Amino acid sequence: MSAASLSGYLLRHGIAAPIVYELMLLWNERNNPPESIEVIETTFQSILKRELKRLKGGRERES
Repeated sequence: MSAASLSGYLLRHGIAAPIVYELMLLWNERNNPPESIEVIETTFQSILKRELKRLKGGRERES
């Protein structure tokens, strides 16, 4: 599972953004090797922005 898919899944299921971010950090600690915090933060912000747009009625892109 990727950081993007994990964060997107949790956000789509109504988990609050700060909790999702903390879960991503914990998940990342178990990766070998872990991603940098900068990569996790950038990924989280990107997915959060996309999910907020989707919730506001913007175009949703499913892969």
